[in-house]
Amino acid sequence: MYSDVGICEGVFSAIAAGNNFVALCGKAMTNAQANRLVAARRVQSYTLMLDSGAEDSAYVMAKQLEYAGFRGDINIQRMISGDPADGVIGDRITWSWDVEMELAML
Repeated sequence: MYSDVGICEGVFSAIAAGNNFVALCGKAMTNAQANRLVAARRVQSYTLMLDSGAEDSAYVMAKQLEYAGFRGDINIQRMISGDPADGVIGDRITWSWDVEMELAML
């Protein structure tokens, strides 16, 4: 079990990102996926690493995890360009999801 689990859009991105990443198989997280992820009780934080330009989807996913009952840390890693499968994992910016960020998005 991993204490930090990463979430990517595609299978190849998840493979490139590391052993603790899972793939959504799409640009959106279903409520069933959010509930299943939150059911993994030992997870202390989630890292959302989506393709560049998918920041809005990451914010929605962070809210979905909260609504599903997750109370740990949620980090959003914004890819500068491309996606994790491009092999340029180092080109990213990390934000922590919190109330301040949520209010800034309104």
